[in-house]
Amino acid sequence: MKKQFKNTDIQERDDLKNIKDKDGKKCFNDDTKKYLLYISSTSVVGEPCPTLLSHKAEETEFKNFEEGLQKVTEEYNVILRYHPNDSKKHLYKNLYPNLCIQPDVHWAELSELVDGVLIEPSGATFASMHNWYQKPTVLIFKKDGGKGAKPNYDSWEHKVLNKNHCPVNNENDNLLEKVQQAFEDFNDNNESGKNKIIKARSDYFEKLFKFNISDVKEHQYNEFYIIIDIMKKLEISAKHKDYEIEIEHLEKLYKKMNSTN
Repeated sequence: MKKQFKNTDIQERDDLKNIKDKDGKKCFNDDTKKYLLYISSTSVVGEPCPTLLSHKAEETEFKNFEEGLQKVTEEYNVILRYHPNDSKKHLYKNLYPNLCIQPDVHWAELSELVDGVLIEPSGATFASMHNWYQKPTVLIFKKDGGKGAKPNYDSWEHKVLNKNHCPVNNENDNLLEKVQQAFEDFNDNNESGKNKIIKARSDYFEKLFKFNISDVKEHQYNEFYIIIDIMKKLEISAKHKDYEIEIEHLEKLYKKMNSTN
């Protein structure tokens, strides 16, 4: 198995122009473009899932999304951190040739450096929320998870991040337009609208974690360590090496972030 290329010099936003993908290939040639981080979820065998990125090849209803993401990667420098258990990850290189796939920089660190984020519902999304809640954001969510599916956006709308927090993109929408809208919402000429969105996200975070998002460092990331500990004990951790490596990386990142308080 080919070893993952290690990025050792990504500390500031300006360093992203030198970022390399998992195979060691330099990702971007135009550093005038804005940087986006795509934090994706994954499909679980036998379970419906809200992800749009990871789906079966025969699910042609997602063709519109694929074309939309291709257009976004032409207009923006997009970094993908896919789920470690994503069974479709081998397809992305050919499907999205402009996408920077799985660089060896943790999603929590990347979320702090990029200009905006594309998010799917996942633990990584919410664990890094304190880094992106003041940035342009698009929630990518499958509208119809299938008959009887729990992650049906229409039924989840008032329980998860929704259009009050950021533009929501499903399989029928124009992703490029949603990304452009997200940046327009955070335009300097839209100060009141931007502040309204930030407050809605902050309120959502407080409801989720029971403390204010601005107090994350004061909490010394204790809640996040509890999540890490739970994830380490899951059965999947013993069965999937990629997952185990991801958790180890997350634990190291926790210790690094906690030591800077």
